[in-house]
Amino acid sequence: MGTHHINYCTPHTEVKELEQYWYKPNYTREEAVDIISHAEPGSFIVRDSQSVMRGYALTIKVSEIIIRRKLKVPPGVCACVG
Repeated sequence: MGTHHINYCTPHTEVKELEQYWYKPNYTREEAVDIISHAEPGSFIVRDSQSVMRGYALTIKVSEIIIRRKLKVPPGVCACVG
């Protein structure tokens, strides 16, 4: 996976419209972990959270470790991507 930067602030409702290779809204936790475990360090996937409303889940590979974090976008706050 390469590096991709978006240098603007996007309202939460528009984040779901982004068609980036790293944004996989319908992936499950297991799918994200499986793909990232076979990827290069620094690779990541952002997906819609299955447990947090208005939230996302980040799965990233750091060295040989897979890290998962929940990201929540508070109402009225922009989701800045990039």
